[in-house]
Amino acid sequence: MPDEPRLSGAPRTLAEKLNHLARPPGSTRALYLDEIVEGIEATGGQVSRATLNTMMRGRNTNPRRSTIEALATYFKVSVSYLLDDPHPALTDNEHELLAKLRDPDLAALISGISELRPETRRSLARIVDDLRQMQNSEQAHRSS
Repeated sequence: MPDEPRLSGAPRTLAEKLNHLARPPGSTRALYLDEIVEGIEATGGQVSRATLNTMMRGRNTNPRRSTIEALATYFKVSVSYLLDDPHPALTDNEHELLAKLRDPDLAALISGISELRPETRRSLARIVDDLRQMQNSEQAHRSS
């Protein structure tokens, strides 16, 4: 398969993926439903205009496998691109990190750090480790 469109942000629904694919790069308009249906028929597939319309509006979220295969062939993407969640299940650690990112100060800090060069990030990590050790020893000293 050619390079499939990269998804960013929250996982996209089937409807969002289809609407994204229906607007070819550099095009000023999305393909019309009839154009997509005709293109699918030209590749040997079959889907009705009504089915495609409900899918693109998010009202049909569980189409037949043959419909998904026909769409994948027409748009030159894999079936898994259309069906799968682009973000696998998160680990407990990833959930913790996402919860921490809800703090606006931490989110801004991490965003800024992401723009630094790798060697600068490593230096910053050492500074953070030193600060954490100082804080832990201060807390231990106070509690004794």
